[in-house]
Order: sequence, then structure tokens, then C-alpha cells
Amino acid sequence: MKIQKYLTIANILRNKILSGEFPVKSKLPYERELIETFQASKMTVKKATDLLMDEGLITKVKAKGAFVNDFTKASLDRRREINYFRGSTALFADKKVISNVLVFEIVSADELVRQKLNFKTADEPVYHIKRVRSKDDKPFVLEEMWMPVNLILNLKLEHVENSIYEYIEQQLGYIIEESHRRIAVHVADEQESELLKMEIGKPVVLTTQTARFLTGQIFEYSRVTHIGEEFSLEVILTRKI
Repeated sequence: MKIQKYLTIANILRNKILSGEFPVKSKLPYERELIETFQASKMTVKKATDLLMDEGLITKVKAKGAFVNDFTKASLDRRREINYFRGSTALFADKKVISNVLVFEIVSADELVRQKLNFKTADEPVYHIKRVRSKDDKPFVLEEMWMPVNLILNLKLEHVENSIYEYIEQQLGYIIEESHRRIAVHVADEQESELLKMEIGKPVVLTTQTARFLTGQIFEYSRVTHIGEEFSLEVILTRKI
């Protein structure tokens, strides 16, 4: 199941707004320009801009077009943080992102996964997923994750091959609120070098993460290995008095 085109268009436009390419108060390209740029129908472009309007990113003015809303720096920073939770398919919407699924199974959670997902009982099933994600045909991350079966209902291989986060938000209707992430650096072992098509001993970045919904439910524990030279992280530090 390929990601719907209007979502791809919305992701690209959202990224341009949050990166400052379309700054606050600026006007988006006319609808006819977007139709030509994305080779999409008028209805598809309308659905994409309607989604951004629903998110509060833009305002449509009759006979004048669509304009980026006026945000404070703090508000934009928060929206950038939220955008990161949309996953690689959304973050690299202007590129071809594909997944080579190595493992997709339902298993009983081991002690570590039970602890990370805050399970109350020992017999709760989880999806165990392992996949290599490629950007424009070049591998850039190796992902291994565990998600509660009773929370992420009816997850299928077609979702895992594309965007799990799109399925969670667009189909299941959850709002992803926050994640706790730990970052470490080591050198690639034999398996990592083979799967990521890189030399053994080159630096890789390992991020371990637990993520939760707005409701407070933890829905993911993951370990993600990034090619070192492909990894970047923007951290915003604020002082509160």
C-alpha cells in the first residue's frame, strides 16, 4: 500500500514551512503551480492544503491563496519537534523512501521489552519488526522495534513496508506526543555493515527510543542504527527561570 499522494504533497509543503523555505506570513505557490509541480489533480492538491490548514500551519484566503500562519519561534520549534515524530517517510517526502522488511512477526515480549512498554502482565503480544530503510536507493538506517499488538491494531506487512507512523496517525487516529531517546556512537559490526552497505569499523549512531501517544500510552520501543555520516540532530536548549 503506497502512501497516498496528497499526504506526500502535504509532507513536502510542511517540511518547507518548518525549514523556513516558506517563512511565516509568506504565500504558498498558487494552486495551479502546485498541480503542475506535483503532477497531481486539483482535488489531490486541495486535500493536501486542507490537511495543513487543519494542522494550523496555513490559512486560505478566498481569491488570494494560501498563506503561512504567523508563529512565534517557540511555536515553530515545537512544531519541528512534532514533525520529527512523523518518521522518515514524512521527513524525506521529496525522496524515494523504501523499506526492506527483514522480520515482521508477533511474539511474546521479553523482560526488557515488557519494561520499556510498561506492560502490566507477562503475556502481552508485540509486533517485532526489523527493517532496513533506504533513501533514493541508498540504505541509511537499520530499525528494530516492538509495538503492542493490542494497541496498534491490524498492522500489516504493507504498512511496515511503507510508513508505520502514517498508518498510526491517519488510519488509527492516534496523536504521537513525545519520545525519550538515548544516543550512543559505536563502530559498525559485520551485520550492520552488510545491511547498511558500509565498511566494518565505520562509525554508526545507535538511538534507543520509547515513544508515547497524547493519551500517555507507550506504543513503541525501538533501536535504530544510523550511518554516522548520515545522522544529524538539532537540539533546542532553553533556560527556564
